[in-house]
Amino acid sequence: MKKILLVDDDELFGEMVHKTLTAFGYEVLRARGGKEALELYDPLTVDLVLTDLIMPDMEGVELIMALRRLQPGVKVIAMSGGGRNRPEVYLQIAQRIGALRTLAKPFPLATLRAAVEECLAEKKSEES
Repeated sequence: MKKILLVDDDELFGEMVHKTLTAFGYEVLRARGGKEALELYDPLTVDLVLTDLIMPDMEGVELIMALRRLQPGVKVIAMSGGGRNRPEVYLQIAQRIGALRTLAKPFPLATLRAAVEECLAEKKSEES
């Protein structure tokens, strides 16, 4: 079973994504911020990180950079509903620093599933 680290400070949204990913057959670790995510992240067991970009304790961009220092090949999907700027601004930055996929909130669950499957397939093909 593939393991996903879900990082989002929005309790309701995070719970919905957690339940959805579990229903899709993934094991999901939940972190409510970037600092907690760094504590939970284990490059040997986590296959994918799905992170929000606007969080109070550590921005998602900072988290992505910290994860890439720990494991340069970390697979990341970045999500954002925006903040002071439109979501696209944050998502473009995330992509430039290594996020494989980006999702503007709200997004259809089919889009989430496709992004997760694509990223995990990339991980599998790189290991072969």
